[in-house]
Amino acid sequence: MKKKNPPRSSVKKTPDVDNPAHYMGILLEEIRDQVTTVAEGVVSVRHELGGKIDELDTKFSKDCTDIRIALTMVRNELKNDISHVEQKLSEKIVNMEQKLSKELNNVEQTLSEKIDKIGTRLDQHDEEITALQVAQGSA
Repeated sequence: MKKKNPPRSSVKKTPDVDNPAHYMGILLEEIRDQVTTVAEGVVSVRHELGGKIDELDTKFSKDCTDIRIALTMVRNELKNDISHVEQKLSEKIVNMEQKLSKELNNVEQTLSEKIDKIGTRLDQHDEEITALQVAQGSA
């Protein structure tokens, strides 16, 4: 009777430890394991960083919104303050114009009165000069 050979797939070969291909296979398996570990780490880091980026994006978006609101409030307050200052300055200008107008009217009136007095004196002097000339001419 002939001995049957087992199928090749079920035959267990003992590794040839002195064979360089055996060591190369082991090295390749280790490299593959390390690459897999690194790839898993990269995926993990990418996931972590993605979460942190989303978190920072949300925070910065909120901060930007808060800053916009604050700037709008400050701008409105400044507009109100400027409007208030403009109103006060306008009132003061009107008051100063009224005071200056009154002062000018007073100065005008005073000068007019003085000019009238000088005119009256000139008229008197003219009359006196005429009277003196007539008196001198008849003498």
